[in-house]
Amino acid sequence: MYGITEEYPLHSIHVIGFHHKQGSILEYTYPEGKNCELISYLALPDCVHNETAETFFFTLNLQGCIKHCVSCFRQIPNDHVTVEMNRNYVQKAVVIVSNIPFYGLISSYMQGPTKAYFDQGDFSNTNILSEAFESINRSFTQVSLSELYLGFSTRMLLHLFKEKVFMIFKLILLQGRIIVFSKKPSQVSSIIYALLSLYPGQLCFDSLDYFPDYKAYLEMLGLPLKIFNDNYVLHSYISIFQLSEMEKSAYLVGCTNLMITQHPRSKPHAVINIDTGKIKFTLPGKMMDCVKLNSAESKFIKDRCNGVESSWNSRETWEVSENEIWNRSHYNIINDFHNFFKDKLCSLAFARLRMQGQKIDTLMKRDKMSSKKFKYYNLDPEEKKVSKYKKFTKGLRSSFIAKWTNTENFKQWLQNHNPISAHLSEHCGKIYSGQVISNEIFYENGDIYKGGLCGGKRNGIGILTNKDWSYEGEWKNNVKSGKGTLTKNDGSYIYEGEWDGDTQNGEGSEIKGREKYFGSFVNGKYHGNGIYIDNDLNQFNGEWVHGLRMDASHDLK
Repeated sequence: MYGITEEYPLHSIHVIGFHHKQGSILEYTYPEGKNCELISYLALPDCVHNETAETFFFTLNLQGCIKHCVSCFRQIPNDHVTVEMNRNYVQKAVVIVSNIPFYGLISSYMQGPTKAYFDQGDFSNTNILSEAFESINRSFTQVSLSELYLGFSTRMLLHLFKEKVFMIFKLILLQGRIIVFSKKPSQVSSIIYALLSLYPGQLCFDSLDYFPDYKAYLEMLGLPLKIFNDNYVLHSYISIFQLSEMEKSAYLVGCTNLMITQHPRSKPHAVINIDTGKIKFTLPGKMMDCVKLNSAESKFIKDRCNGVESSWNSRETWEVSENEIWNRSHYNIINDFHNFFKDKLCSLAFARLRMQGQKIDTLMKRDKMSSKKFKYYNLDPEEKKVSKYKKFTKGLRSSFIAKWTNTENFKQWLQNHNPISAHLSEHCGKIYSGQVISNEIFYENGDIYKGGLCGGKRNGIGILTNKDWSYEGEWKNNVKSGKGTLTKNDGSYIYEGEWDGDTQNGEGSEIKGREKYFGSFVNGKYHGNGIYIDNDLNQFNGEWVHGLRMDASHDLK
């Protein structure tokens, strides 16, 4: 849980209308003065006439800052509108522009107000929208990291494209040119954000300051990767008017106009066609070899796909579900990809230290290689010294590693990662019955710990998992101490915040089903100032004493 203190979460709200002579025009902006002209080209997507209602997401770069947009558009019959129109249908969109990338959460908050606005028929009456904007800004003062991953379905991604998802995962790292196409813009943005969610920290965009402990952990690993830049552009939706963006050296873009996928300017390496459920690769031979899967990669993705198919419901849609199985599966896919990728980066960090001949006690103490044989190798992608790393990265295809080390995002990772991340590598010793054989500890009760150790005790950053729970965060002398996240494996409980003495103490957030609490904890109980939201979305903002709520008369409930 983190408080939003510098600015309100929402930037502005807009109404876009389609005029038969002028095209899409900006009709309303609140607050005044926060106009975003480019929104009018994106809020009503190409082929909008094919759908009566859609909600989709996209980003805007406003004065160097990334803004996150949720567009709710409708095609409304003329007889439902109070003003005279020359056409049979009115096409309009309400667009919410946010400073933080909580697309799914903002979309759910705006469902009621946007429906009421469209149903009233009188589009000049915008009080509903301005009141909704102010209401959300007043109440939306706390955020939880897990809410980043609402609004899209990783299950649908794996169900549709199976093992090819991992090929696209690698192609994005190699800075390929990728187009995601569907006639439904909601499906386009869902697939793109589902893909981005597979990389640790990537969905935070430039909002990591809202999550300081997560930011510190990612920075140690050199994450999030700087995949997208001026030359490798990301657009979750692009219109036919933005074809110049396709002339960049690389891109990941979504579109609803099939002509974009076939335009001579595009020259894509891969086209993901959601409507047909197929991916067409047009890669040169050597690059295609890089994105093909080796046995370890194939096993990893097949295991996740099998997990999805074994619990697949034929009625499952693109909509986020509150079903427990869906929720657990969605977050497990994200966590599995994050852990897989972080493991490989930590192994690369370990390999780099080995090649540099640097000694770290827990790294080298039981290494069979004599220190006299150590040579200094400063990993230089231009000199292609990748072969020294192959034995430490068996989970990734060697041709992929060779290609990846020449990309800008890998070079920046080299500069940004902390060598201490090598301690988390699978090559850094394992403990079982007192014998060091890796960095994982397998306890007799089935618990598994992976992370920092000091004197045989859990210290530093580490992950402890068992059949019911998992904890990822800081440890001191074998107990949870510092900042960390405790999650029930079925997704029914999440605590994210401060710990002391193995118990929730300090500022934190707790989510139990639909119940939420943001505030102070003492010895695992609500104590001090906090915000509580019950199952019916009723909100209490006030004082708590040892888990009991204090009402206006200072009585405890």
